[in-house]
Amino acid sequence: MSATPPFLASPRLQRFPWPFPHDTYRYSTNVEPTFRHVETEAGGWGGRMLEIDGDYQAELAERRAILERDPSRMALLEHMRPAAWDALETVLSTLAGEYPDQMEFTRSGRACHWVNRLLGEDRHFAIGDRSSLPGGPLGYLSTQMQEDVALPERLHLRVEVQHLVHLPRSGAIMFLIRTHLASLAEIAAVPAWRERRGRVLAKLPQDMAEYKGIGRYPGAASAWLLDR
Repeated sequence: MSATPPFLASPRLQRFPWPFPHDTYRYSTNVEPTFRHVETEAGGWGGRMLEIDGDYQAELAERRAILERDPSRMALLEHMRPAAWDALETVLSTLAGEYPDQMEFTRSGRACHWVNRLLGEDRHFAIGDRSSLPGGPLGYLSTQMQEDVALPERLHLRVEVQHLVHLPRSGAIMFLIRTHLASLAEIAAVPAWRERRGRVLAKLPQDMAEYKGIGRYPGAASAWLLDR
């Protein structure tokens, strides 16, 4: 039986993909199967392909506002339209499977029914009929799948979780990127992370610090974390 941790991590940190298994960091690429749960000192992550958290509605609203200001941020080549519908069906099916209490997706022929109780959505549409969905398949998908927003404080740990998904109908590869951010103050709330991040920063080569855009900060940030 494991001991109860002497702190209570926020729900966001409980699912944060902590990337430092050691006290040093060098460039690396971690390739692992999807749906593999990874335990951390604050909780765990990786059991789902798509993560929904307490910022779901706010971040989707932010993405909608960004696309309204600059529609060119979403582009779709003509030959990829079948893959766009494939991506929509794959993601909605995945969301419904991972969050069955909040979401439902069914398909009969080309006819589809999508329910998202978190957003109050109850929509019927037809695969291949762009007029049946606002914004078409990718535009509509952007209103249902969570994106990332960088907020509050100057220094953050930024972690990317990437998925390569083979779409079953079109054969295309869908590349999903989810960016997770945690401020130093949040990291310091998890004792094991505070010490590990402090030691990683203390041993980070200067060229890597410059490349990461923190060339002036690692010493001060490390001292702040380790002296707490």
